[in-house]
Amino acid sequence: MKKSTTIATWIFRVIIFAIMLLMAIGKLTSNPDSIEMFTTLGVESWGRYLVGGLELVAAILIIISPLQVYGAALTAGLMGGAIFSHITKIGFEGPNGVLAGLAVVLMIFSTAILFLQRERLPIIGKLLAAKS
Repeated sequence: MKKSTTIATWIFRVIIFAIMLLMAIGKLTSNPDSIEMFTTLGVESWGRYLVGGLELVAAILIIISPLQVYGAALTAGLMGGAIFSHITKIGFEGPNGVLAGLAVVLMIFSTAILFLQRERLPIIGKLLAAKS
């Protein structure tokens, strides 16, 4: 892997780690904004704890080099759900707009990691590496 690719991947990973950790802490410590958001979705409190726990797992996985593709895939999935929730129910007003923007950034960064590390993906990694 090129040095520039390695540096870019690390930058993306550190940013994802920091944001996912902060978002997980907010959900797991019952931040009032998180409670309101998950109440709007109709899945408070079990949904908040589930998503917060998965965000914490994604943050841990993304920072461990051999597991980074799993963290990136989990982050992309969670952010896909977050973006869908903002579009369909939560909206973009006030702090929700900032959270939606962060979800888009995390989706872009995690997808970039998956692309840059595509040869490390389980099952399809070797196939993708052979085609590039």
